[in-house]
Amino acid sequence: MTRLRVVRGDGGEAEDRRDEGRGAMPPDLRATVPLDARIEEIVRHESIDGRALGLFGALLGALLVFVTLLAPEIWREPVSRLAGPLAAYVAPWILLAAREVLGRGVVVVTGDGLGVRSFGRPPVFVRYRAVRRVRRALLLGGVVLETARGRIWLPGRLAERARDPIARARRSEGRLASLAGDLVDPTGFLSGDVSRP
Repeated sequence: MTRLRVVRGDGGEAEDRRDEGRGAMPPDLRATVPLDARIEEIVRHESIDGRALGLFGALLGALLVFVTLLAPEIWREPVSRLAGPLAAYVAPWILLAAREVLGRGVVVVTGDGLGVRSFGRPPVFVRYRAVRRVRRALLLGGVVLETARGRIWLPGRLAERARDPIARARRSEGRLASLAGDLVDPTGFLSGDVSRP
């Protein structure tokens, strides 16, 4: 791999190590992750689990067929009366589908922060010390990192896969990457036990 030598403003040189890590960094994240960042790991979840959606959809369909066999007169009701119950019936499947579609993305874990690209949002880099609060995203799953500038959502599978690389990155090179002194993290996502192997 060819490494690019980048001249910093102070006249020194920094080595562009953005291509190192597990897998190639997506091009749109290259502009957000600092040139001197040591990449611990690139965590990806870019596919939709069609099996889970299909299985859940088939289960809902089978249940609907069963109800139809038990009470076929239900379909004689006006559509306006059936719309509400049917919407409530398929809502869990719609929520699962939304979690699968919106949960795709990439997290670049570095020694000092995270480069995050999630579905439909521009890529962003957040330093660990900039995070003020971490909370669970109850509806769509995952965690939300709250900073002074806004909120960053890490979808469920990305958050699960990024937890260990974050702990490794924070304790790498014999030092813990600093967190904000007033960090509120009941999830332990950033402030978890980074001393364990």
